[in-house]
Amino acid sequence: MQLCHSGDCGLCRQMVKKSCRCGRREKTVQCHQEYNCETKCDRKRDCGRHPCKRKCCDGNCPPCEQVCQRLLNCRNHKCSSRCHSSRCYPCIETVDIACNCRATVLTVPCGREKRTRPPRCKELCTTPPDCHHPQRKPHVCHFGDCPPCRKACQKKLPGCKHTCPLQCHSAVRKSLEQSRPVG
Repeated sequence: MQLCHSGDCGLCRQMVKKSCRCGRREKTVQCHQEYNCETKCDRKRDCGRHPCKRKCCDGNCPPCEQVCQRLLNCRNHKCSSRCHSSRCYPCIETVDIACNCRATVLTVPCGREKRTRPPRCKELCTTPPDCHHPQRKPHVCHFGDCPPCRKACQKKLPGCKHTCPLQCHSAVRKSLEQSRPVG
C-alpha cells in the first residue's frame, strides 16, 4: 500500500458487492465499476403493447419508437404514427365513387365507399342497344340492364315487303337462345 504519492489518486480498486441498475442481481466488482446485468426488461413501454427489452432497465423505460401499424377504422389502411396507447386518428384517405359512365363522381372518406350509394347522374346512357335498332330510347345513366326496347320491330317479314308490327323482340330472342340447353 502506497501512503504518500504525487499526482491525483487513482480509481478505487477495492472489491465491493453491488446491485445492478434494475436491482435483480448482485455481483462483486471493483468499487469504481458500474454493474449492469444482462436481464432484459419485460415491462411494457408507454404504448402498452411492446416490451422494453432494454438490458438491466431501472424501470424508466424509453418511449416506444415502433410504428403503430394498427388497422384504422376504414379497415383499408394501417396507422403510420409512432406507437401509442390511445385511439388512432381517422384515415385521411378519400375514395371516389362514380356513376356507371364515370361522368358524375362523389368523393367520400375511406371506408365509407361500401356503404355509399353511387351518385345519380343526369347524363344519357351510352350503352349500345342489344337489339337490331341503331339507337335506344334516351334514358339517364344507370347500373344494371337497360330497359327493354319498346319500338316496333320493323324487320322485313320473309316472302313479302311488309314489316313486323310487333314490339321489338330481338333482344328477347337472344336471351331465349342463350338459355336453351344445347343438344
